[in-house]
Amino acid sequence: MVKTVSERAPRIEVKFTDDHRRVEHALAELEGAWNRCDSAHARRLLLQFGRDVRQHMRAEDDILFATFEAKTGLVGAGPTAALRREHVQIAQRLEDLRADLRVAPEESEFAKHLISLRALLADHWSREEKVVFPSCDQLFEDYQKVAAIRAIERSKPPR
Repeated sequence: MVKTVSERAPRIEVKFTDDHRRVEHALAELEGAWNRCDSAHARRLLLQFGRDVRQHMRAEDDILFATFEAKTGLVGAGPTAALRREHVQIAQRLEDLRADLRVAPEESEFAKHLISLRALLADHWSREEKVVFPSCDQLFEDYQKVAAIRAIERSKPPR
């Protein structure tokens, strides 16, 4: 039985998609600093960006995907299994970027790795936003939605 999403119920799709846009904005700031040859600022932005992305992925893996898998029985299979594998790839791209900042700019592949990360994130987020988040809104009970939304809210840096 498919539930309808209540107007008053918390919306995973909205909150998690909003967080993707927040992270996307941080990526654009990082890219801008690099393009301005401001490596010190790029280094600071990369550290914060990496923390933000890892915390976002942790909220998805530990709460959102785990609940989705429990509700659907698709543990180790289905969309969340593929998305979890991509989280590992995203973490590796972040490490590549950190390593790039430790070498001379002319030897760095920072720009190439940044483009690769941007493409990976865009594809990854598209699947989450079109498939997983709407499915979670349909499948989850309100208390499960609240738990997932609290996890993503905690992943945001203090302002």
